[in-house]
Order: sequence, then C-alpha cells, then structure tokens
Amino acid sequence: MKSNAKAVIKRIEAKLKRAQAEMPKVLANEGVKHFNKNFTTQSDEGQKWPEVKRRESGTFSYKYPKKRYLARRTNPILVGKTRRLKNAVNRSIKSTSQRRIVWGVYGDVGNYGFFHNYGQGQKKRQFMAITTKLKMVLKNKAYNVFRSVLK
Repeated sequence: MKSNAKAVIKRIEAKLKRAQAEMPKVLANEGVKHFNKNFTTQSDEGQKWPEVKRRESGTFSYKYPKKRYLARRTNPILVGKTRRLKNAVNRSIKSTSQRRIVWGVYGDVGNYGFFHNYGQGQKKRQFMAITTKLKMVLKNKAYNVFRSVLK
C-alpha cells in the first residue's frame, strides 16, 4: 500500500513540475492575446482610445474621404495598411522564465509603439500594459492549468 501511494505522489509531482515548466509560455501567450484584444476593441481596461485627428473635423489634420468608398475615416486606430505594429505585438514575447515574462516591441515599430503606448508627443493609446484585468486573466489561467494537472 505504501508503494502505491509513493507512485501516485511521484506522478503528481512530475505533472506539477511539467505544468510549472510550461506555465511561463502559457501566460506569455495569454498576455499577447490580451494585447491583441486591445487592438480589436481599440481600448484599454474598457477606456476607449482618444479619437485620431484625421477624423475630427475642424482640425488641421482632418482627412475627408475624397470618394465614398475610401475607408480613410473608418480605419482602426494604430492599425494601418501594413499592420506592422499589430504584427509586432504578435511577436512581442522576448523572454520567459519562472520569475519573469518580458514582452516588447523593438526596432522602428518599437519607437512608434513606444510613443503611442506612453503618450509622448501625442495622445496616449496604451495597447501593451500590465493592468489589473490582465493580472486577473493571468491568475485565472495559471489556476486553471494547475487545476487541470491535478485532475
């Protein structure tokens, strides 16, 4: 009877170690999903991003559609024709470890993203931030992964 209990405990320990090893990758991917959702909803923590000047009539940067079928006024904010910033966010996992997960957008796109994320020189449109909502999502995901291991 003792040997059976020891074998069960060893199996559980092995499953927990495996879950602990894969946890940073799972949480990093969950963070990227959250950041992409910010692009889709054009908001952060439920607060809409400020409207771009090209859509505000009366401003110097106002761009009226020259023809009705041009979608110049309805394009999503921070998502241009090339979608470079959004694609960079998809590849934003830089390092994962047991203690820390690092997301980042670097290069030319990084400078553009940095200015929008922190609002330097223009209105702040934060798309990559560790918010309370993201923390809760990550906490629930970690809980679900460990719970699934113990089943």
